[in-house]
Amino acid sequence: MKNTLLGIFSIFCVQLFAQNQPPAILNVSSAQNAKTVTYNFTLEDDENDVCTVELHVFKKSGSGFEPLTVNGITGDIGNNISTGTKAISVPLPSDGEYRINIVAYDGHSFDLQAIVDRVDTLHLYSDLKWLEGTRHRTAGAAKLKAVQDIIESLFTSLHYEPSIHTAKFGDYQLKNYIADHYGASSPGRILINDAHYDCVPFGPGADDNATGVAGMMEISRIIADYHFRKSIRFIGFDVEEDGLIGSKAYVGQGGLSVKDTIEGVLNFEMIGYYSDKPNSQTLPNGFNLLFPAQSAAIAADSYKGNFITNVRNSNSKGISDAFEKSATTYVPELKVVTLEVPGNGALTPDLLRSDHASFWTAGKPALMLTDGANFRNKNYHTANDRVDSLNMWFMGNVVKASIGALLEEANIIHGDVYSSDLQVLTAVDQLPGISVEIFPNPMNEILHITSQNAGNCTVDIQTLSGELIFNKKYDSEASGKIEIGTSKWPAATYLVKFETEQGTILRKIVKN
Repeated sequence: MKNTLLGIFSIFCVQLFAQNQPPAILNVSSAQNAKTVTYNFTLEDDENDVCTVELHVFKKSGSGFEPLTVNGITGDIGNNISTGTKAISVPLPSDGEYRINIVAYDGHSFDLQAIVDRVDTLHLYSDLKWLEGTRHRTAGAAKLKAVQDIIESLFTSLHYEPSIHTAKFGDYQLKNYIADHYGASSPGRILINDAHYDCVPFGPGADDNATGVAGMMEISRIIADYHFRKSIRFIGFDVEEDGLIGSKAYVGQGGLSVKDTIEGVLNFEMIGYYSDKPNSQTLPNGFNLLFPAQSAAIAADSYKGNFITNVRNSNSKGISDAFEKSATTYVPELKVVTLEVPGNGALTPDLLRSDHASFWTAGKPALMLTDGANFRNKNYHTANDRVDSLNMWFMGNVVKASIGALLEEANIIHGDVYSSDLQVLTAVDQLPGISVEIFPNPMNEILHITSQNAGNCTVDIQTLSGELIFNKKYDSEASGKIEIGTSKWPAATYLVKFETEQGTILRKIVKN
């Protein structure tokens, strides 16, 4: 009887404390005609909660997204949507490239503490051991390339939208690795977590800055499992050690879209060195004059290097407050010392030695989260900057406070998001001096294209959502009579592009 009661009690506890699961959007298909695109999908929820379903349309412009109001959307959209087979029809907007987001969520919330606690110090340590080594464009080019590859591979494997921003630094082409986890309803509002991945030529760079890279990688793994209203962007910056070259190029040479609103940057700059010994923390000259309260508090604690420094300017108060709140809420054992520099930090050059400064110069809110570099870690920029000198508990807590801030500020959704890219193009029937016939329409098992005076051409056929179905080049002899087998193509509306030296003919062809 005792064992039976314990079993019943255990089941009750599991049921009582089990997390409500978010709804899921599954089995999505789309059908398109000349006027609308219809999305068919299955809405599932383990608890059969009714959901709110939204559809957002954005016009793609370069690397940015512009919200678009589309009237006449019909179907299973709005509040109190039950589970089951659903459909939403969207009137086609004007010519252009678009992002369509379908969002479904219930009335529940995630346990954010549980997400924060997913940060794994053993994982951080493993990443640090691998990252440790000379990551420098001349003194350690092979190791630098290996780290670049692992960052790119991680971002791709997590199904983010990765990109590489490049710029020249002398004869060297620097590479900033970027991964975007786009927001469901406000993708142009962006939170950034960054770290530079290079190091000085004469050190293994464990604290500076493998800790930052490992922390960013850990957050990117965890964040990938969730959806947000706003976008979260991860950036691995190159050539920081030569004067913030990578981040300056990113901010000033096309890395940021003019349509983007950067709501906060969490820049990791050495986050792993900790000491609870008296006099392990020194301060820059004049620190006590600019920051008297913080200086007095550090002195009262016997100058122990047992805190993370949260460096902000006045424009960065919002993201700074979010980090402090997260530390207090989710990691109360992490001691945070916040410094607000005047203006953009011209009076405090020691607080401008990392990539946050590039964002400050551009008027973007950014923090430098740091253990204090050479004012605490005497292994800074030496061959002794190794993993085994670092404190995983401290580093893990910094990462936890950071991910907590991102969860809150990016507005996590207890739900699912389906994204689809849509291309809308108006047909062009003819070109001067060229005769082209594309038939039959609707097509059957063979699509015929005949032409006169076309010369060399390329035939490109894609769905209206942009998926490439067929692409082939033809010389002038073959272009007059082309036959394309279409028996295996699904029913849809297709865009046929017949491209010649004189121009491009576009025709919409339907398969029923």
